[in-house]
Amino acid sequence: MKKSRKVLSLRSTLFAILFSLLLAAWVSRLFVSIPAGYIYENHDNAFNIYMFTDFREALRTGHWFPQWSTYIHNGLGDAIFGFYESGFFYLASMLPDRIEPVHAMGIAVFIALVVGSFSMWHLIGSRFGPESGFVAMSLFTLSTYAGTEIYVRGDYEELTAMMLLPLLFDTLLAWRDSRRLGWLVAAAITGGALVV
Repeated sequence: MKKSRKVLSLRSTLFAILFSLLLAAWVSRLFVSIPAGYIYENHDNAFNIYMFTDFREALRTGHWFPQWSTYIHNGLGDAIFGFYESGFFYLASMLPDRIEPVHAMGIAVFIALVVGSFSMWHLIGSRFGPESGFVAMSLFTLSTYAGTEIYVRGDYEELTAMMLLPLLFDTLLAWRDSRRLGWLVAAAITGGALVV
């Protein structure tokens, strides 16, 4: 039996946006508030900072799809960007260069959490009601997984991909229910972003 989609009110949508901002701020609070020049200690230590700095410089010099990292491994370089998904680095690179790399990465983590949180609310809320959506978005954003990816593993690429999953499922289900081309295009774009 197919569950029909519920129409979400503007009031509950605005509250969900505010709540997703608060949840994301809570989860990423330590990462965003790191003092300038300090590198957050996790499994990857400074590796992500160096990769991001190198990636951002490659974009500045006109390499729109960097594959080779020049400065990794004491200047010997590595095909690191051909192996690691770089979507997170593109997101962080959209921020102004005057923002410290660690803060740019923290803001990108915050943005990913907001998108994931709100998307989870919409995915569940449009099918089971906004109250269920609030429970789902809280559990999803405050999960051990999100905190571990940020503070233990330092795998921001995987965190970003996981935060895109509710949006992908929501667009796919909306397409299945309506068969409108717009939802199929949205699902394809979201799927492509998830892969990158």
